[in-house]
Amino acid sequence: MTYCEQTDHEEFALHLNSKELNEVLQSLQNRETKEAEKLRKVIQSENLSRVKRIFLKNREIELCQECGGSGKIRVNITGTFEYDFETCHKCEGKSGRVKVTTTTYQPLTELWQEHFAK
Repeated sequence: MTYCEQTDHEEFALHLNSKELNEVLQSLQNRETKEAEKLRKVIQSENLSRVKRIFLKNREIELCQECGGSGKIRVNITGTFEYDFETCHKCEGKSGRVKVTTTTYQPLTELWQEHFAK
C-alpha cells in the first residue's frame, strides 16, 4: 500500500513498494531539473545498496544547560555583591543548538535474527 506521511516541517516520507519505486524512477528519466536528478540518484542508490538508508530525520532545538537558553551567564565581579553578564562559554552566546536525530535501518541479517530469537 502506498502512502505518505509528514515527518518534519517541510519533509515527507513516501512509502512505496519496489515496483512503485521503479515506476517513479522511470517517470524521472526524461526530467532535467535538480530535484529530479537528486531523486534519481537516491532511488538508484537504494535499488543498488539495500544495505542502509535514512528512515526518519527529526530536528529539535536543545537549549544550553549552562545559561538556560539566554546566551549569557552571571559572573561575580571581584568578590563584591555586584554581578556582570558574560557570553556563555558553552554555547558561545547562541543559547542552544539544533539537535538532528537520524534513524536508519538495515536489512535483518542472520546475526540479528539469532539475537532476536533468544
